[in-house]
Amino acid sequence: MILEDRKGIRPHLCLMVLLVVATLLRLPLLSSIPAGLHGDEACIGYDAYSMWETGRDQYGAFMPLFAQAFGDYDEGLHRYIVMPFVALFGLNEQAIRLPNALAGILTVWVFYYLVLNLFQDRRLAFLAALLLAISPWHVHFSRWSVRAIFLPLFFCLALHLFLLGLKQPRKLVLSGLMFGLSLHTYNSARVFIPLFLVGLVWFYRRDLWQQRTRELPGTWVCRYLMVE
Repeated sequence: MILEDRKGIRPHLCLMVLLVVATLLRLPLLSSIPAGLHGDEACIGYDAYSMWETGRDQYGAFMPLFAQAFGDYDEGLHRYIVMPFVALFGLNEQAIRLPNALAGILTVWVFYYLVLNLFQDRRLAFLAALLLAISPWHVHFSRWSVRAIFLPLFFCLALHLFLLGLKQPRKLVLSGLMFGLSLHTYNSARVFIPLFLVGLVWFYRRDLWQQRTRELPGTWVCRYLMVE
């Protein structure tokens, strides 16, 4: 029993170590490293503050889906994510960057379970998540308030839920929601996500076909309407 308990505890300890490493690389000195706010960060932070206070961004648009920035438009999702942090901690560097740091840490956690789900190998999952936790690219964008960091998070979460949904069909709805949110994270997602979904559905077409008789959320409503 003791050996079994230790084997059960070890994976959780490894995951905790991963999250500690990811946290130490992303949270400390967040307001000062990198030094000063980039123009895009300041724009997102002020928009989030303005939308929280007035419901409109700095250009007067009411709760925009795509917000105007410096000479272009980008997805408004990032601003909505930053809003509650600015409301809680005020309009400062820490509040503006904190959502990205938390998203980076959460991505490491989600990626661990995604790899574990794909390959059923805890060592491989730990190694993959560790490489992500210390990846200079990922650490950099976790400490800088740019919307690109949310694409890996929503994508990994969507794919993980999709794989779970092959056995638990209701999770396919959540997977679809996460894939939908992925489209509002970064420009390239609007090309990558649809192409990936086509390939994903084709690759798992047999598994999805076997799930056709299982009820998804809302199926009983359709059945009721047909009976009526």
